[in-house]
Amino acid sequence: LEVKGVVFNDKNANWVQDPDEPGVKGVQVKLKPKDEGDIRKTTTDQNGNYAFKNVVAGRYVVSIRVPRGWTNTTDTSRDIRVPLCISINFGLKKLPPPTATPTRTKTPWPPLKPPTVVLQQGLNAYTGAADTFMDTDAPDTNYGDSAELDLRAKDSMAALLYFDLADQLPPNANIIGATLSLYVYEYGPPGSGAMTADGYQMLRAWKEDQATWKMATNTAAWAKPGANGIGSDRRGESSTWANWHKPRWKSLNVTQLVREWYAAPARNRGVIIKGYGATGLLSRIYSSEYAVIARRPKLVITYWEWR
Repeated sequence: LEVKGVVFNDKNANWVQDPDEPGVKGVQVKLKPKDEGDIRKTTTDQNGNYAFKNVVAGRYVVSIRVPRGWTNTTDTSRDIRVPLCISINFGLKKLPPPTATPTRTKTPWPPLKPPTVVLQQGLNAYTGAADTFMDTDAPDTNYGDSAELDLRAKDSMAALLYFDLADQLPPNANIIGATLSLYVYEYGPPGSGAMTADGYQMLRAWKEDQATWKMATNTAAWAKPGANGIGSDRRGESSTWANWHKPRWKSLNVTQLVREWYAAPARNRGVIIKGYGATGLLSRIYSSEYAVIARRPKLVITYWEWR
């Protein structure tokens, strides 16, 4: 007895070999007895034909191995009973050529940018800034309504600045940076070198329209003129500093100060800026009363909000 058949290119996938559907060469075909006996294998010829000769009566499984680049349109294995069924065909269909898989490129997430708050008198209706300066040559004069803040070397003029943080930051803010920016519009005399401006945390309350070289308010004197009472008027260690030698924006890092003010608002008494350098060295800075909002002192705070 003989078990035979054809493996063909089933182009229209109708399970039937049509006249225009040739056989498929080189397909492995296997004949396996359902009970005992040896497994036999063969390969289709150039016309897709295969045959197993001298097959004894019994139950078998005929199967094919689908070659690479093809898919089956019929079952890949069939149960047969010899001699009742001795001709089994299998249909395959050629797969389309694979399309090039586009190279996946990693699309980076845009860098996270922490929220920023800019506090500047008059900007976005903010009115929480206050500033003035004190002059040892005019110890009883208040400059709270001046459009400038003056710094003079040897601590003979000093500037006081305050920014109210109330309702400006969310309740769970983690402050990662804070910068106090001052616009120095006049500096001199020429050739006198750089000025070092040191910022100290204020400990005593003061009032913009009352502070002088002698007094913090109309009723409270400084422990030492010029807010130099260490531990009572201000801290003794500088919290921030910057060098400048010509007109421009100058920035002082006040991150730690702002963190303290945010954590304990009652301790926010502002900061005092004192100048050091050659005798007579003078810097003039635009104050919160200056006509152009964009040139007024500003406190820029960046933070993450804990969720």
